[in-house]
Amino acid sequence: MLAGFACLGAAFLAGPAARAADAPRLRLRVLETSDLHTAVMDWDYYRAKQDLSQGVVRTASLVRAARAEAPNCLLFDNGDLIQGNPLGDYVARPGGLAAGERHPLVAVLEALGTDAATVGNHEFNFGLDFLERSLAGAKFPFVCANIERADGSDFLPKTVVLERTFVDANGAAHTLRIGVVGFVTPQIMNWDRSKLEGRLKAFDIVDAAHAVVPDLRARADIVVGLCHAGIGGGPRLVGEENAALHLAEAAGLDIVLTGHSHRVFPARTTPRPTMPMRRAARSPACRPRCRASGAATSACSISIWCATASAGSSPTSTSRPARSPGASTASWSPPSSPMRPSRR
Repeated sequence: MLAGFACLGAAFLAGPAARAADAPRLRLRVLETSDLHTAVMDWDYYRAKQDLSQGVVRTASLVRAARAEAPNCLLFDNGDLIQGNPLGDYVARPGGLAAGERHPLVAVLEALGTDAATVGNHEFNFGLDFLERSLAGAKFPFVCANIERADGSDFLPKTVVLERTFVDANGAAHTLRIGVVGFVTPQIMNWDRSKLEGRLKAFDIVDAAHAVVPDLRARADIVVGLCHAGIGGGPRLVGEENAALHLAEAAGLDIVLTGHSHRVFPARTTPRPTMPMRRAARSPACRPRCRASGAATSACSISIWCATASAGSSPTSTSRPARSPGASTASWSPPSSPMRPSRR
């Protein structure tokens, strides 16, 4: 079975009403897949034998079980999806994916009921043309805030706001606005230079977050960062590969989901951070954050005190700052999947 873990945090809406003892509680579970590397089946292609440690077919049972425990669920994918084993190579061969055809891994994520995703560094291994064909027509949004085309236009939307209806502990429905922003390690410009030079630009993860998160924060009740980078220790370095810990210090993010390094967090193998684990200044509507990372699946649960009768609104976040320069956003309300609860 694929490795996974769960972490538990608490999230609260700011303001006196949010702290009232009789305020209803809404529990939301956030699930993540990451670094799937085209491992759909529990099969080792190199040894031609079953491998019970891998395969989305096994991850699907974990997702189903997690949703059964907590019907208020969101599922995200954190990249490194379309490359990694002979299946990925087969689909990427010349003529392997015609225009209009669905990439099998994108179809798998749709079947899982994925809400949104970002790209990983290995998405670029086969070039931009193949990547664009692979993502075209996906029934969920892909976002990435720290890459753009050479002419300055977006390669993918930088952010997206999802509207989902969840039920609180008293059975009342609330529509939440889930802001999602994605990031990929900027080293793609070194690792796949021959395919990307002159066509794409990549920027520092934390700098990109500072540019787009304030606008997203103003329009969302919860903000999730999908960061295809690992957790590195030490002081922040501009352009660093494993910037997830520093990203988690950025104001406005409630949840940071990480990947890339194929490690389970927390674990003894995780580098011990040398920077203080302090809480960054943030807007009144921001909540304590939960950080998660894993090479396969992970889960994070948060609790929200429903402070107002107006579904999806924050009692203290009344102002809407001007749109951040370069911010690109989209709204997304995909059809319900048979594997997940009906949502709006």
